Amino acid sequence: MSKVQNWPYREEEDVFICPNNRKVLFKRYSQRKNTGGYEQDYKIYECEDCTDCPLKALCTKAKGNRQVHWNPVYEEMKAKARAALDDEQKAALYAKRKVDVETVFGDIKGNRSFTRFLLRGLAKTQTEFGLVAIAHNLLKVAGIRLATFSQKEKERFGKRPVLQIALFI
Repeated sequence: MSKVQNWPYREEEDVFICPNNRKVLFKRYSQRKNTGGYEQDYKIYECEDCTDCPLKALCTKAKGNRQVHWNPVYEEMKAKARAALDDEQKAALYAKRKVDVETVFGDIKGNRSFTRFLLRGLAKTQTEFGLVAIAHNLLKVAGIRLATFSQKEKERFGKRPVLQIALFI
């Protein structure tokens, strides 16, 4: 009931219609910085009159009329993402991405305990993550090499295949 995305919108009048069939009129434009520091543009709408509305307690906690802060750019991006997920080919790509990439980040975070960067700044964090990625790839290659070793070679190298990896590259 309180989700504006579910309310009817009349484009020619630029108004939403609330569940009590009242118009939520465009009032003004606004800009805000989000927590990431990006400025976002909003269209602020306000209901024409919420004083005697029986649904007001379900719709808003405000003392005055219900206000809606609508970010058209964000809503457009959400609609594009929704449309992409509805397309079977793109949904298959998203599903493949989970298999290809997300497991790598999960492994780095979960098994290598890399949950936050120690350095600040784009160049430094790129370098830091590059080192993490190199370590991940080397450990992956070492695991593959260890899996292909014969039992005799495993006994010869013991539990130090990562240290011996330079011999086989």
